Amino acid sequence: MSDKNKHIIAAALQSAVAAAVVIIIFLMKGGASSENLLLSITNAVSISALIYMCIAAFMFLGTTDFGDIFGYAGRKALHSLIPGSFPDTKTYYDYKQEKAEKRAKKRGFKTTLIIGIVLLLCAVILTFICMA
Repeated sequence: MSDKNKHIIAAALQSAVAAAVVIIIFLMKGGASSENLLLSITNAVSISALIYMCIAAFMFLGTTDFGDIFGYAGRKALHSLIPGSFPDTKTYYDYKQEKAEKRAKKRGFKTTLIIGIVLLLCAVILTFICMA
């Protein structure tokens, strides 16, 4: 299977999950029994959009080396509190290089961000329809 097909399948799966999240939020907020159905759908779509955009932001931060020092400090603190919890023989440089190798294998966040933006645009359009 080519990379393009893998990306299309991944985007389709993420879109299906996004639709499921919208439906779950809609049902959790009691949207099926609400008097203003369109407003309930708009709320569910906008909440889902914000969730997806926040997840994309965290995925983006995961592709940078922003949090490496915090992970290393937490690891050192855990090791000092619970000796022997895991081997603590790495220097910060070694830890950072290991994280950089793992980070190179991570998938992008663009699909999640695009789905979040599409959901947000749908929510804005639904809001304008609802207010008209």
